[in-house]
Amino acid sequence: ILAIIIAVGFSINSNAQEAKVVEEPATTEVSIYVTKATSDVKDVKPFVKLTADLEKNLLGLFKAKHKMLFNAKDDAAKTSIKEGIEMKLTSLIGRDNFAKIKANTVLFEKLMN
Repeated sequence: ILAIIIAVGFSINSNAQEAKVVEEPATTEVSIYVTKATSDVKDVKPFVKLTADLEKNLLGLFKAKHKMLFNAKDDAAKTSIKEGIEMKLTSLIGRDNFAKIKANTVLFEKLMN
């Protein structure tokens, strides 16, 4: 009887571990987000003095932006995402630096899309 209980316990544990498998995004998809985010950070550099931490935070923000915009279902979702990105960008770089970026309409459009 003990052997049967142990066998059932191992079987249940094995099934639980299989259910925890999480599907990761395709590597090429992730690298596209990183490439685009890196380009966005590079475009911001002439307008904002970046510390290592700020650069890391901007890279994360822009990577998330590209992923969310890619997965957005409709224009309303995209608009909401862009508003959130605008607020987060303002909080990261400050209002004065954000004003410099917003004044450059080509750069601003690129960063929001």
